[in-house]
Amino acid sequence: MKSHPQPLPQELPQLRMELQRLRQNDIHFARLVEQFDVLDARIERVENGLERLDELSLGRLKRTRLVYRETLSRHFRRAIGQCCGCGNACGPR
Repeated sequence: MKSHPQPLPQELPQLRMELQRLRQNDIHFARLVEQFDVLDARIERVENGLERLDELSLGRLKRTRLVYRETLSRHFRRAIGQCCGCGNACGPR
């Protein structure tokens, strides 16, 4: 099944300015976003036939992308003062 690339600002349009601020002020977050974007672009290339990769390897890439997405989401929620989803009502660091 073909996935559709969704760079982070498109996924969170209502929080675009906060995302940009976080990318500028948090080196770790910015690095994660960059790695996510590179991985997402590679998956798109494979799915469009521009790069060859077996199904097992593509599945691994997609699972890795999910891990990045969840990590970025937790980090972002924590930065805007929400619980990261851990169930302990955490907030910003």
